Amino acid sequence: MTRFESEHWGIMSGQRRVKVFSWRGVRFSIAVCYDVESPRYANEIAKRNIDMIFVPSCTDDVHGYWRVRHCAEARAIETQSYVIVTSTVGGDPRFEEIYPNYGKATFLGPCDVGFHDDGCILDGNLNVEDIFVTSLDLAALKNVRRKGTVLNRLQLSELNK
Repeated sequence: MTRFESEHWGIMSGQRRVKVFSWRGVRFSIAVCYDVESPRYANEIAKRNIDMIFVPSCTDDVHGYWRVRHCAEARAIETQSYVIVTSTVGGDPRFEEIYPNYGKATFLGPCDVGFHDDGCILDGNLNVEDIFVTSLDLAALKNVRRKGTVLNRLQLSELNK
């Protein structure tokens, strides 16, 4: 939990288990906001052979957004997976805890051969409600995990034995 959630709201951490979902052969998991800032959590997800990590986030300032974003980039590289960040924007002025919110949607890849140079597949507009659709190439993920410039996913597997 973030400091605000635990100190102001008294929210306690839940069970420490990772849930993996599968849809049409695509395996994915969710790292809610602050979870993506933990390499250990992402490593637990990656051990379960996922293809994507979804990162819904609710950040109340520019620093929080960029912390989530940069950590999501790192997780895409470490796990050689797609990472999709979705942020709440605007918020509701009736609730100071979630107003205002800062962020944007971003689709990230593993930043390796066959992917965009900077790892960013699609980048939304700051603080704008948008809907994005793009194609993600699962064969490219499998290829980069076998023949990439670095083999981060393989190294994670070796570390976790």
